[in-house]
Amino acid sequence: IVKIYEPYSFNNATIICGNNSYVEFGKNIRIRLNLYIDARAKNVRIIFGNNNNIGSVSIFAGDEDDLELIIGDDFLSAANVVFRLADGHTVMDKKTGEIINRPVSGIHVGKHVWVGYNAMLLKDVSIPDNCMIGIGSVVSKHFFQENSIIAGVPARIIRADIEWDSRTIKQMTKTNDIYIDNESSKAYG
Repeated sequence: IVKIYEPYSFNNATIICGNNSYVEFGKNIRIRLNLYIDARAKNVRIIFGNNNNIGSVSIFAGDEDDLELIIGDDFLSAANVVFRLADGHTVMDKKTGEIINRPVSGIHVGKHVWVGYNAMLLKDVSIPDNCMIGIGSVVSKHFFQENSIIAGVPARIIRADIEWDSRTIKQMTKTNDIYIDNESSKAYG
């Protein structure tokens, strides 16, 4: 099942669904470049919240059953962002044969999260509300601190107590049609 709520704007999208898979797009979703979803496994659930603005995202959820990707409202992504809900191969303990890389739940992204260019989010990751994921980061664990910049390989919190806005600095500093040039302290209109 694929549900798309209006209004929406898709530039280019490919969605592959498996047995009993479910993909939902909330209201006001915009795909600027490309969206690729491989949800061929059974019982996969992929849900996008409202007011999402996607550059280019690839979602790989075709390897293991019963996983989910939940993305909250006001999500923003740059290009070449990857979500991998499973590894796509099996890793076992050599002595016991026990599978040691079994995914548990999938990926959960809170509200108002911005993911930078070339970032990759791996299985069983959680990103809390109001966070930013840095360019080229590889996120491979749960994070719990809201209002953080998460970046690096492997990703870690590099700054806390932040807020972000999708407007440019110029747009943010506009006051009564006068722009403030903070570097030279000159105002122009």
